[in-house]
Amino acid sequence: MSNLSRKDKFYNPDSSSFLYLLFNFGLRHIFFSWDTFLAIIGVIFVVLLRFYFFTSICVYTKMIDKIVYIYITVGASLFAIVLASLAVMTALTNGKLIGLLLKEKTLHDLLFPFWFVASSWGTTILVGLVLYILVQNIEYFIIPIDFLFPISTFLFIFSLVASVSLTGHTIRIITEVAKYFEE
Repeated sequence: MSNLSRKDKFYNPDSSSFLYLLFNFGLRHIFFSWDTFLAIIGVIFVVLLRFYFFTSICVYTKMIDKIVYIYITVGASLFAIVLASLAVMTALTNGKLIGLLLKEKTLHDLLFPFWFVASSWGTTILVGLVLYILVQNIEYFIIPIDFLFPISTFLFIFSLVASVSLTGHTIRIITEVAKYFEE
């Protein structure tokens, strides 16, 4: 156990807490990214569908039921792929390289995107499950569904684009590892 307080752990540069790494990575990189932009376009599309094309609650909930099922299954699959890619990437690096990255304080910067995307997919799955349960009991929960479906769509599109970005991140890391072993 560490003797650091919760506040010290958050502001400590050696901290590996999710919030510290998130703020260190920069919220600006997240909010002003293609991931967020495309997700907002998806939400606008869903809202337009709801209010201009699916005025019938019955048709709308059937559509949501099918789409949320896709969100959950694709989200769970990509969540597993993100974790597997993290495992493969860490297995490819040797102890000297990990030690060097830790010493240079860049290991967390390299691994945080995996944690962030995995958390994003986990949140997508959780919101999707809640929405799926609510859709099954539609007569009681129409207002939360109108609120949660755009959020679920935002999370799904954001996580999907972030996963594609993570592929590029992984390629850059592997290229740097190859350069290290070349020396």
